[in-house]
Amino acid sequence: MSGCIADLDTPALLIDLDAMEHNIQKMAAYYQGLGADLRPHMKTHKTPIITHKQIEAGAIGVTCQKLGEAEIFARAGIRGILISNQIVGPRKIARLVDLSKWADMTVGVEELANVQAISKAAQAAGARVNVAIEIYMGRCGVEAGEGVAQLAREIVQLPGVKFRGIWSHDLSTPDVVDFEERKAKHHVALEGVIRSKHLIEAEGIDVEIVSCGFSATWNITPEFSAEITDVQVGSYVLMDWPYQQMEGMEDFQCALTVLTTVMSKNQAKGDRKNVIITDCGIKSIATEHTADYSINAFPKVKDLPGAEVIAHSEEHGLIQVSEEDFQRIQVGDTLELIPPHCCGTCNLHDQFYAVRGDRVDAVWPIEARGAAT
Repeated sequence: MSGCIADLDTPALLIDLDAMEHNIQKMAAYYQGLGADLRPHMKTHKTPIITHKQIEAGAIGVTCQKLGEAEIFARAGIRGILISNQIVGPRKIARLVDLSKWADMTVGVEELANVQAISKAAQAAGARVNVAIEIYMGRCGVEAGEGVAQLAREIVQLPGVKFRGIWSHDLSTPDVVDFEERKAKHHVALEGVIRSKHLIEAEGIDVEIVSCGFSATWNITPEFSAEITDVQVGSYVLMDWPYQQMEGMEDFQCALTVLTTVMSKNQAKGDRKNVIITDCGIKSIATEHTADYSINAFPKVKDLPGAEVIAHSEEHGLIQVSEEDFQRIQVGDTLELIPPHCCGTCNLHDQFYAVRGDRVDAVWPIEARGAAT
């Protein structure tokens, strides 16, 4: 498809191809020659076309959060899949075993009973499932230390499963803006990962995978230890605006926007002045907040300094603008909104419009949208 952005109906999800390609190349260039590799997270864009671009630039595989995502990316020919989650219950385990028969994938585990259930199902199907132990960092997983080594010892005794290594997702650092503070906290978390690896190896068990980190630690995680094999970067490829404002993230570009149409204007009603209303609400763009609401982020308006999104309902977004912009912007005009959370926003749309300048170069289906099982 080719055409003009102006011809699109709204709300429409846009990817700036120049910005996305800049992000992919910047990340790939940093990792060239490092001991660690890239294993990008697919929950960000959910789109195999983008995944192939990341792999062509040097990524060794991908991270998926859900079994449904892994199934979709495996069918798209992606290898080196790490499911960074636990797969529990007979229905999901049956799907996991089936996937393991033909796909190159590894699944996260944290509990012996779950591994035993996977082992039993794999044996019955004549399959083998690769597993990696999650190290606890605030959500799921096994506390770093002897407990990890104990579980590894038990796993290698079970038929139908193969122990591959360990992985983690650090929840102590995602909202830390200061680079040195983020680095210090992340290093503390990684100490437990490496200590666990050494305890496993002391049992004579090989540890092939040590997968850690995320976009905000892209240049922290691999420099902590040469024993880290890969980093689970995700949002960098499209870039949330709050992430971009963190120290060390400034050179990545916000490639994702939602095109929205101005539906109405309210110059002065109640305590609101110079407010424009668009057709992009929470059904079209995701907001972002921390658990304690210390950060509560709305979208930003691209190329409109001083504009502030002040409210979102299901189908409407309210944007307060300057007097000058209020007079200039007319009903029917379009704006682009930069999401504070790319992952959630991509999950609200069926397709990306891939654009260069004001031209639409392609339409890409978001194939793993809604893959929540």
